[in-house]
Formats: sequence, C-alpha cells, structure tokens
Amino acid sequence: TPLSEKVLNYVELCWIYDEAFAIAIGGMLANLDMASAMLVHYLANDGTDYNIPYNRLIIESTYACNNHIDAINAARNIAGIFEQKGYSQFCNLTEKEYKGDHPNLNWEYSVGKYYMWTLNDILSPSTLQTKFCLRDFYDWEKDDYALDPLPISQHSLWLLHYAGMAQQYYVYGDITQDITR
Repeated sequence: TPLSEKVLNYVELCWIYDEAFAIAIGGMLANLDMASAMLVHYLANDGTDYNIPYNRLIIESTYACNNHIDAINAARNIAGIFEQKGYSQFCNLTEKEYKGDHPNLNWEYSVGKYYMWTLNDILSPSTLQTKFCLRDFYDWEKDDYALDPLPISQHSLWLLHYAGMAQQYYVYGDITQDITR
C-alpha cells in the first residue's frame, strides 16, 4: 500500500475516533452516562472487563426489571422440581435482548443485548437465595453501516477495533437476592 494511502486511512480513522469521542461526551451531557462511559472505555483501548451496576439497571430500565422479574418467577416455578429430586442448587440461562421501543436509551445504548442466568440455592421451603448474573461483550457489527441510533455507524466503530485504536471488552454485572417462594 502506498504511503499516501496509509496516511489517508490513518487520518480517516482519527476522524472516526474523534467523532466517537465527541458522541461519548455528548452522551454524558444528555444524561446517558452509562452509554457514554462504556463508549469511552472502548476508546481507551485497554480491553479490560467492565462491571455495570446491575441493581441500577433493574431500577432504571423497565425492560430489564421485567426480565429480572421473569427470572425470579422462573426460579420460583422450578425450585420445587429440583427440591423434590433432592437438589439444593440449580441454575438457568436465558438471553435477553432490548427491543427498538426500549424507553431508556442510556441502557439500550450501553448494554443492549445480554446473557443472563441465575444461580439458585434453596435455603428453606420458603426462601431461595438467587444470584443474577449478566454478561455481555461490548463490540460492534462489521457489516452495519446504518447511522441509527448513533450518528456514527457500527462499521466505523468496528474499524477502530480492527485498526487497534479501540478494544472490545466483556461486560458483567451481578446481584444476589433472597426470594420468597
């Protein structure tokens, strides 16, 4: 590749990086603090895992709260089956995905699609102790050129990772609760 083409590519990548950073700052000013922080973490290019406040997620996001309640109900419904078979612990796994009509953009832009599972301990005939675990991978779609919902395409953000200017990373969040059966 000629040097002039490499310079043009680098200048384009720098422009994408600056645009992404400006979007992150704009997100902070628009009270999208988690979305902004996670984009800044991506642009920091260190790839370290990121711990989200799961308890805040379920308080602020109606969709995530409903998923949390569904997981509680599923644990309650199957606890008796495991208990009858002599088990005191069980787990379940589901994938939860935000829909386009999600009312909280802060969480839609930050976490988006995630895996969730529960680890359950039957403490007594009336109580379960449940650990809710959320896991995600913060990455961008290589072939998505759409400028919605952000004014920058996922492809452009993926280019930053591919060029070594930003780093994808794992996202996690946990909370443990005692649940009345």
